[in-house]
Amino acid sequence: MRPLVFAGPGVKKGYEIPWVTLSPDVGATIAHMLGVPPARAWTGRVIDDIFE
Repeated sequence: MRPLVFAGPGVKKGYEIPWVTLSPDVGATIAHMLGVPPARAWTGRVIDDIFE
């Protein structure tokens, strides 16, 4: 398992994601953080629990 760290405005400090995340989830979450709509072909979901 590799660590995955999100930081920035609106991201919970010290929160541990309690499940396995997949690469598509990371992409969808980063797109969400940047305000970019994900491509239709993307299968990942935003990891909503990391946000305040």
